[in-house]
Amino acid sequence: MVYNFTAINPSPEIVWTPCFDNFTCALLEVPLDYSNTSAGTVDIAFLKYWSDNPDAEDVLLNPGGPGGSGVNMLLDDGLESLQAVLGTQFNLVGFDPRGVNNSGININCFTGSPSARDAYIGNTLVPFDNSTEYGMAEAYQKLGAFGELCTAADAKLNGGTAKYAGTVAVAQDMLHYVELLAESKGCAKEEAKINYYGISYGTVLGATFATLFPDRLARFILDGNVDTEDYYLSGSENGIYDTDAAGHSFFAYCFEAGPQLCAFHQNATSADDLEARYRAIMKALKKSPIVVPSSDALVPPTLYTWNSLSAQVLNWLYGPFDTFPIMDLALTGLETGNTTFLASLLEGTPQNYSTGIPQRMISCIDQAGRNNLTDFDKFTDQVDLFLNRSFYGGPVFAESWSTPCRSLNIIPPKSQLFEGERYILLSKLPVLTSNPGVPGANKTGASILFIGNTRDPVTSLRGAKKLHGLFADSGLLTLNATGVSYLANGVRRCYTNN
Repeated sequence: MVYNFTAINPSPEIVWTPCFDNFTCALLEVPLDYSNTSAGTVDIAFLKYWSDNPDAEDVLLNPGGPGGSGVNMLLDDGLESLQAVLGTQFNLVGFDPRGVNNSGININCFTGSPSARDAYIGNTLVPFDNSTEYGMAEAYQKLGAFGELCTAADAKLNGGTAKYAGTVAVAQDMLHYVELLAESKGCAKEEAKINYYGISYGTVLGATFATLFPDRLARFILDGNVDTEDYYLSGSENGIYDTDAAGHSFFAYCFEAGPQLCAFHQNATSADDLEARYRAIMKALKKSPIVVPSSDALVPPTLYTWNSLSAQVLNWLYGPFDTFPIMDLALTGLETGNTTFLASLLEGTPQNYSTGIPQRMISCIDQAGRNNLTDFDKFTDQVDLFLNRSFYGGPVFAESWSTPCRSLNIIPPKSQLFEGERYILLSKLPVLTSNPGVPGANKTGASILFIGNTRDPVTSLRGAKKLHGLFADSGLLTLNATGVSYLANGVRRCYTNN
């Protein structure tokens, strides 16, 4: 029994090792570039929970990001929820895509301690002040320096292999896995098909796979859908159309619940009144941050700013069933000046893995310079677009998507660029061409089910509707709910049972 992937020997075949008590693990050695195997190899971490069904098929999982760990998705109390949605008749397989957690390539840009990494993220990759020219210029320079740092780190630490960490390469790894699995069962690899469940960025990965290998689909669910064309070409501008509705829903639910169930209510006269009080808290923090003392006298206090609150609130909107009670107590404490509960949220030991840098690295590698904000005016226009689109999501998206990419000089090989749906032009001589950045397929091996919430804070419902229109014979399930994905919502019980 092993409890760390470092204890597992990589193999070009799928070799399972008992791990983490109830699971099996594998480190699959795959080519960095399937079209140029001389480029070397990389090890991909897989974690499998076996069904009691002897004929069970594998379902590959991706929790989002980019940078989200499929291994952690299963290990961190996700198993029961996944079985509630997908059933117990499947083997559930979480994997860490390239650059993520237990898998190579190292795209963290740091070799130092997790504390140093987190301090850098907390200083650079945070919402910034756009109210002054200085604030904008500072952010522009910091995010430019991020790209320069990670480009240099890749050359020094990886020998320039970060370019192989894009989404197309991960889709190719998924195909490779199911082909090896088929061969291990005595079947032809050309007939191998995939079962897949992807959330948020996992829908980008899924839509990419379905575009590249449309005949290889079996059961395929994409939940909380990112506008994949927008992701590849424009930096996820369309993700936050429903964010303010998601933000307002907290105050609507709080008002409906009343002061006995929602502490922030405090006998408010309307949901709008509650939201106005939140905005007053944000305004006060913009004027002056507060100091949140630690419960440990030897641990320095935390300077809590409007940036901190903005990022936390957006995270709380992801899964309201679990996080709205936390948001309730945190806002109540901020309003009353009692930061004890907030301090408990801020304390903790830095984790060995953080999604902060991989998320930006992978998304920038995928954009491949196609939305490069090469000058300050373009940067300002991009920031203004995000901030004008959403009060709740704009500040975070303005520092997370596109803006960190302008100085990152890492481009995937041509074999791993997403060129979009391939189609035949109607002319005297049929010509096979592509539609750059646009996913889709006129025919797939099985129908795709797209799922979207009406108040999704980061993957607007229009993403699911758009993808539904691009993949023939697909289905669309719309939930009247707040949060990212069907899985994140308590309503899954209602929909799963009907």
